[in-house]
Amino acid sequence: DQLLGVVWLLPRALFRPCCPPDMPSVIFLDLDGVLNRTRDAPHLRLDDDLVARLRSLVRDTGAAIVLSTFWRAFEEYVSYVLSRHGIPHGTVIGRTPGRNSSFDFVTATASEPAFRSRAEEITVWLATHPEVASFVILDDRPSAANGDGTVGEPLASRFVQTETSVGLSDANVARCREALASKVSDAEKSVFLQAAGLAPPKSHDPRGLVDTAPGSVNEEAQALSRELSAGKLTALTDLNLKKAGLAALPPQIGELASLTKLDISLNTLSTLPAETSGLSSLRILFSLGNQFESIPSVLRSLPRLYMLSFKSNRLTHIPEDALAPTIEWLILTDNLLEELPASIGCLKTLRKCMLTNNRLLALPDSLLQCRELELIRLADNRLSDLPRGFWQLPKLAWAGLAGNPLVARAAPLPPPRWVAPAELEVGEQIGAGGGGFVHRAVWSAQPDEPVALKLFRDAGTVTDGDPAHEIDVGSALTHPNVIRVLGATPRPQLGLVLELLQLNKASAGGGWGELGKPPNFDTCARDTYPPGTTFG
Repeated sequence: DQLLGVVWLLPRALFRPCCPPDMPSVIFLDLDGVLNRTRDAPHLRLDDDLVARLRSLVRDTGAAIVLSTFWRAFEEYVSYVLSRHGIPHGTVIGRTPGRNSSFDFVTATASEPAFRSRAEEITVWLATHPEVASFVILDDRPSAANGDGTVGEPLASRFVQTETSVGLSDANVARCREALASKVSDAEKSVFLQAAGLAPPKSHDPRGLVDTAPGSVNEEAQALSRELSAGKLTALTDLNLKKAGLAALPPQIGELASLTKLDISLNTLSTLPAETSGLSSLRILFSLGNQFESIPSVLRSLPRLYMLSFKSNRLTHIPEDALAPTIEWLILTDNLLEELPASIGCLKTLRKCMLTNNRLLALPDSLLQCRELELIRLADNRLSDLPRGFWQLPKLAWAGLAGNPLVARAAPLPPPRWVAPAELEVGEQIGAGGGGFVHRAVWSAQPDEPVALKLFRDAGTVTDGDPAHEIDVGSALTHPNVIRVLGATPRPQLGLVLELLQLNKASAGGGWGELGKPPNFDTCARDTYPPGTTFG
């Protein structure tokens, strides 16, 4: 019986937001010089007219208060005093971390680190609360925003400085409203993580699977392109021009009659020369991250083309005469396609088709003529229906449909357990793939039992669409033979906290062993196994 990849068929309406529900906007509040008119009050003192302005700001914006003041060690008392002034109890939701030498006598802060500045304290609080929607810093000291100069933006752009002798003014309140109306971006959150020493670990990509940014020119590839232009590479079978700085492919490419694999990814190409038709032996063409708006029709003339990738271009159109009928592996992920050509049905040997993150409104009925199709990825399109007979394709084993209207028909699930970066001590990398990287980690919630941390790569979409789909599916599935999802890390670094399998113990019957390897160019959609592997 065929095994259908139902994991990615779960309805999108079942899914949750890909980060925790936004915390109310936050006001980091100093007291002296903000709610009174002195910088060094000997006791807690609030001026009624100034508190009235804060009360109005909280009421109109729904913002919560985090105490960043010298008086933050007395959080409960400050909250009580503010409530007596009409600011509802519960508005104060916490305080920034750290202590300073002038109140070490407060035992609640005696074990906390002493930060160099109030700005550092605020940064650490933000880094451990990535769910904050927006914030503003209210203080009469500029060091609350820039510390010793090491923090700076983005705190400075959300800092409202009061004049000590005046306190919170109407103009200050207006600026606070503007800051609270501006959402905190993922880029800002990354800055907080970096500054707080909680940034994601450095991961390495041994197979080059996630190198999708143009970046700098590769000098070796650039040198090869010059040799190609000079007609010196005619005997090559494998040519890598990735990041060669090409705006046009040299016409001499047509002289490489023996070439079987060509990588022209991460250039600025938008066309191919007519001479490309001379690549009579070409089997594999990678053109990731270029600027093609249409697949060049010259490719249909290639008699041996097996694998074609135009991932992450600007494709809006595929001409009816563009796809070589010999294609078995077609990768068009992350483009702008609204439709596929009817001629796709001419690809009688098509086995693997990748169309995630386009704008497809429908699939052509001719797709049903692709009787060898084993895997199709269609997540994050605009599909409301599938051709009649789609599920009867005889070899179809995997279909990814998350994020399409056709599967948006279920009740929502409860949210996963969100795990803050500060709860994780991330260790060595133990795996890498097209979607991201896996590290060994220790989670404070179960310090005696290591976990695996999957960090999704920095992209809007991966193989099966928005990483949020995998987070959703992971907590929806429970089975003894499925790795348990324990929690998820929020943006800006989406990830999954997973059960860590204990490997290399299979022979003793006490653990897990590696079953197989990823597909290769020949097996296409099928995993690979050591010679002689059988399944009972």
